[in-house]
Amino acid sequence: VDDFLRALDDFQPVIPDELTNLYLKRAGAATPDARVTRLVSLAAERFVRQIADDAYRCAVQRNQAQAREKKERGYDPRDKRLVLETEDLAAALKDYGVNLHKPPY
Repeated sequence: VDDFLRALDDFQPVIPDELTNLYLKRAGAATPDARVTRLVSLAAERFVRQIADDAYRCAVQRNQAQAREKKERGYDPRDKRLVLETEDLAAALKDYGVNLHKPPY
């Protein structure tokens, strides 16, 4: 644990410390310790990365299912471009208990 805490001193997360401190302060958990701030930033970064990976897997599965339909319609089956759609993100977030809806318009 001590090695991990020492490593947090030099770690620069993707999410800036100022932004993390702002949201910690809004939540009522402001702390002057930079290591705690960086630990929260690291946890948030990992959460976002997991959601992005899950959404990517959903997009791959959807693309594989659509490949058969595209082949039947005469499209080039070698086209491997992948588009991340809102439905993919919604399916990934559903596993984490976050409900995402597109606007009705």
